[in-house]
Parts: sequence; C-alpha cells; structure tokens
Amino acid sequence: MAHRSDARWMIPAGAVVVGVALGASGVGSVPLLLAVAGFPIAVLVGRQYPEAALALFLLAGSFVVPGLVPVDTGFYFGAVLAVVLAVGFRSEGARLAGSHLVMLAALFLMLVSFLYGAWTDYTIDKALRAAFSVPLTVFGGAFIARDTRSFRRFVAWLMIGGGALLVSALVVNPPWLGQARLETFAGSPITLGRMAGFVLLGGLASLASRWWSPWWPSLALLVSGGALVLSGSRGPIVALTVSVVVVVAIQLAARRLGARLLAGYALLALSVSTVFLAGGGAVMAQRLTLLAGQDRGESVSMRALLANEASRLVSLRPFTGFGLGSFSEYGSARYPHNLFLEIAAESGLVAAALLAAFLLLALVAALKRLVLKADGIGVVMLGGMVFGLVNSLVSGDLNNNYVLFTLAAAALAFAQSGPGCRSEASANDESDQIL
Repeated sequence: MAHRSDARWMIPAGAVVVGVALGASGVGSVPLLLAVAGFPIAVLVGRQYPEAALALFLLAGSFVVPGLVPVDTGFYFGAVLAVVLAVGFRSEGARLAGSHLVMLAALFLMLVSFLYGAWTDYTIDKALRAAFSVPLTVFGGAFIARDTRSFRRFVAWLMIGGGALLVSALVVNPPWLGQARLETFAGSPITLGRMAGFVLLGGLASLASRWWSPWWPSLALLVSGGALVLSGSRGPIVALTVSVVVVVAIQLAARRLGARLLAGYALLALSVSTVFLAGGGAVMAQRLTLLAGQDRGESVSMRALLANEASRLVSLRPFTGFGLGSFSEYGSARYPHNLFLEIAAESGLVAAALLAAFLLLALVAALKRLVLKADGIGVVMLGGMVFGLVNSLVSGDLNNNYVLFTLAAAALAFAQSGPGCRSEASANDESDQIL
C-alpha cells in the first residue's frame, strides 16, 4: 500500500471522503444513492489514506447529532475502515499481539450478556455499535502501529479533523455570546471537551518531535486549549491536567523534557489564560469552584447517585451482570458515567477485569515507549490514554471511548515490535513528511 507524501493530496482526498459521508448523513433516496455509489471511491481513498479513514471513523463515532453527522455516518466510515483494514492486514504485515485478544475477550462477554439482558432500542443499538466498532479500534490501532510514520499520519488526521470541528464550534457559538457553554451542530460540550484534549495532546507531540511545520501544531494548541476551557466541561480539563502532570513527571525523571515540548506547554498555558482573562472561562471557573464547596452541583450529585446504583447492581449479579445496556432499565440514566462500573454492572466483573487488564498492559507499554524513545509517540499514547482513562471514570460510556481503545491497541502493537521491525524503521527519521 503506497502512501503519497505530498501534502497537496490531503485536500482532495479529505473532500471526497467527507462529501460521501455527508451524502450518507441525509434522509431519502438521493443521499442513499450517493452513499452507495460513493462507497468504492471512499474505499479507494481509504486504501491510499488508511490513517485518515481511521481518524474520520473515530470522529464520526463521537459526533452523532442527527441532521449532519448521525449514527449511520459512523457506521458508513466503519464499513470503509473494515474493508481498508481487511486488505491492509493481508498486504501490510500488520498483526495483533496476544494482549489484543484480552480486549476482544472482554467484548465477547459483553455481547453474551446482551443475550440475557433487556432488549430495547437503546440496548440493541449499543450492542451493535460495540460489536462493530470495538474490533475496528483494536485492529485499527494495531494497523497504524505497523509503521511509525503511519502512526504520525493518524495523529495528524485526528488533529485536522478534530481541530476543524472545534473551529466550527467557535464560529457557530462564539465565546462573546455570554455564559453559554461551547457547543455546535456536531456535538455537545462534553464531546467537544474530550476531542479538544486529544487534539491538544497531538499538537504537543507534533511540536516536540518536529513531525511537520511548527505552525500547525501551535495553532492546534491555541485552538484546542481555548475550546477546552470554553466547553465548560470539568471532566476533560481535570483529565488533561492529570495527563500533563504524569507525562511531565515521567519526562523529567527520564531527562527527556526538551525545549520544544516546554514551548508547547507554554502555548497551552497562554491559550487557557487568555480565554480566562477575556472572560470566556466564566462558566468553567464557576463549575470548577463548585468542586471545592459543600454543594458540588447537580452534575456531581447525579454521578454519585449513578455510581451507587451501579455498585448495587454489581453486588446483586457480580459475575454475569444484568446485560449490556441494561443499566438504562435499572438506573437513573442510560449509563453510570464510569466505564468500569458500567461494564461490571451490565456484563459482570470478569468482563470489567479483562477490560482493565487490557488498558493496564497498554499503559505499561506506553510508559516504556515514553521513557525509552524521544519520538513523540509516547507522549500521544501515554498522555492520550491517561486523559481518556481519567475522563472515562466520570463521563461517557463504552461507545464514547474509541480513541482510548485505539491508542491502547497501538501501544501494545508497538510493544511487540523489536528494534529491527518495520514499525521502528523510521522511528528517528523526523524529516519524513507525515501526510
């Protein structure tokens, strides 16, 4: 599978895939015909740019507001990605590690639990999404780790797509409108905050490792830092703080905290402080202040209630759970906003333990990468995983954590590659064009 290094191909390739997706997002026969007719084109583009196909799938799976990027668009990109990965694994030499099977075993138990749970529109949708999307994140993460340049391309496409969504949010809902939280036609504040964190970490790694011109990651840092604050979502900003502290502490201990990464942190601080000084962070400041008081607000109280309800369900059926998606039938919300409590309550402690083992093995692999290699990949993998993991404890459900699972699968795939393997062949070649 050849890759074009010339960045000018990025625009027409992205335009074709996004155009087909918008055709798939409509209602009626004409958009449907456009989607079907455009599928071979999308597959051909995806074959040329598999990293873009994966990034767009993750973005489409995150933003599912009907009217522009509904759920069927996520499945559409997923179908494209499935074809691309099937061909790529056969021709590119990518392979799964034994540790990847741990996540697939956890998914198997989740799907088995669906069979004895409550069958509603929501639980069926959740099971279909998990059965279709979780394997794609595992195989996709392993695929982009077959080559360090492939992983960098993925980070670049995630930054471009996620950054575009953040810019659209700033245009649709500019910060000078008052106290409203940043949102857009393409997602809620919490979704935008989560995406801003991943874009930000990609910008830090790109800037530190000279993957491409410093202007683009610098712009990504400024936009994503501001969008993160303007979203007013406490989970992502707390998760990002923990992530940055962990990465900086490890890099200081390993003596790998370079001047360019420090410049990236300075840009992030500048973006966040500018938004606060301009008054755009009033909502975030107010919501963060609540955490320090006795009355922590309705959101925190509700999450505490949901955690108690999930814990009660676990105590009633610790090994089998009540069925995938069944928390929506027994709890006060569709899910408890805690990934591990959700899986334990719905699919049992064994499934939750397998998921935890998969992520723990990936964290160890990413930590080793960060300590041993100064190529920026460890910053994205470990920083992104810590960010996603902390955020998963207070927000979202199984199907909101695809980026976390993708980074975990990539970390495990890198870990199984020795110094002489293809995935490490260009580890220190920072002059390669990424797109």
